[in-house]
Amino acid sequence: MSQSSASISPSQNHSVAFFAVGFSQEADAVLRQVAYQIQTGYRSYPSVSLFVESLEMTRNGWILLALGSSIADEALNVSRLRMLDRFCPIVGVAAHSSLEAGDFQQIGLNSIYAFSELANREQLREELSSLLASANRQRQLEQNSLDARERLEHATAKEAEVLDLIIQGRKNREIAELLGITVRAVEDRRFRLMRKLKVESVAELITIAIQAQYAQ
Repeated sequence: MSQSSASISPSQNHSVAFFAVGFSQEADAVLRQVAYQIQTGYRSYPSVSLFVESLEMTRNGWILLALGSSIADEALNVSRLRMLDRFCPIVGVAAHSSLEAGDFQQIGLNSIYAFSELANREQLREELSSLLASANRQRQLEQNSLDARERLEHATAKEAEVLDLIIQGRKNREIAELLGITVRAVEDRRFRLMRKLKVESVAELITIAIQAQYAQ
């Protein structure tokens, strides 16, 4: 088996992919076919070492890690993967393995899908589709956060402090008292910020502020 290989459909979303690590040729073929069916990228690596050396960008994907029978070995593999700067979620795949559910926490995988039988294509397709949807939601949240932060860069320090208090649920009079300014000044700062951000309501303003704080 080569160091890495890919299966890509013409209509696939190239920003999300599955990175299969340590699977047999038989299991790899099954995973590759299912990934193709749900139209996402797929790369396979025979071992954790080869994957680590590949410098593959994994921020918008999922690592599918084949779990063997040794808890110590798998814990070491997970530790190595978590040290990668381009970290993405790791899913343990316990196909034909003697590992039990209670072992996963010892390995360092607190949230995983355990595909007990790779031969169950329908179940596998549903599980991978769920992971793909989760990755897409995560990517959208991160993009919204980035966009919101860029928009808020135009806010002045005085506008930003008013916004922080609005997020806390403070009323205009409370904000004025806390900042030692008039209610009219509070309204003016809020109005200027809303105009800069091109929003028409305080609710939209708060939404942008919350998005900007995501994953900070």
